[in-house]
Amino acid sequence: MKKAYRNLLIAAAAIPVILLCVLGYWFLVPKPSPIPDLFLPLAGQAIPKVELSIETEVDVPKKANLYRFEINYKGRYNQFDRAASALGIWELDAVRDYVGNKDRLLGVTDDGRIKQITMEDDTGFWTYTLSEEDSSLRKEAPSNEEAERIASRFLDENQLRPERFSATSFGGKSMGSSFEDQLEYSVTVFYYPTVDGYEVFGISRIAVEIDYNGEIEAVRSYYKDFVFDRVVDLAPPEQFYDVLLSGDTLCSIEPSAVSAKVTSIELAYWEDGGTIEDQPYLQPVWVYNGVAYDAAGVESEFLAIVPAVKR
Repeated sequence: MKKAYRNLLIAAAAIPVILLCVLGYWFLVPKPSPIPDLFLPLAGQAIPKVELSIETEVDVPKKANLYRFEINYKGRYNQFDRAASALGIWELDAVRDYVGNKDRLLGVTDDGRIKQITMEDDTGFWTYTLSEEDSSLRKEAPSNEEAERIASRFLDENQLRPERFSATSFGGKSMGSSFEDQLEYSVTVFYYPTVDGYEVFGISRIAVEIDYNGEIEAVRSYYKDFVFDRVVDLAPPEQFYDVLLSGDTLCSIEPSAVSAKVTSIELAYWEDGGTIEDQPYLQPVWVYNGVAYDAAGVESEFLAIVPAVKR
């Protein structure tokens, strides 16, 4: 009897200890921060009501890495200073000031052109621009290959391109009185990143504009630094078939489409263009590539993107 009573006392005394341990674990052990919803831009045009077929095998990962944005201010300001030096702004008796949320360095060349570089405090994005000269002086721009060589040399020599970025597309500026009489006088080289071997959609890019003289007339470095946060479960992509053409997510299908089919589904990442407070994570997304047809049977490609984190 005494032994049973003693055991009961021991058990009763242990309960508060267990409760304290549980409460201590609950309050003291760090817990993962909640992942805010990812808001993707909606289509700027009407989404047609069409029958969607799925013509692909769904073989995708069930988990992915989640990354947390962190602005490396020291690294970005070092980039800012290196770019300003390489682009010859410091030697112009440049003026440094603060406008809105941007740090700005501005100088004027001997021929009156304005060189300026700005950096946003809340994102670390920085931009360099050189004001355009008299349009009558413009000539044909260099080839894409030559523009990429100039842009890549500038970025790499000045340590302005992280290894995850590579040149993937080109754009340009042109002028002329008619469609047949167009002069392309500037080429833009776009560098886009990959993370864990997957494409990154959204704002993330570096763009370098090269004019007809081979001079750099603009640089836009739009990306945030990030660190590994955790591994997250992914919602199965089949779960979202009904919302692809609902108008509630990003979708590029033509309004004239009468039928559509998904031909591939891939994992990717999305970098939001807002502040870290707005969206603190680089999140995985599902990318649905497809083909649409209008009433005449004309084919056009489309893609749709939805958040992939399991809720």
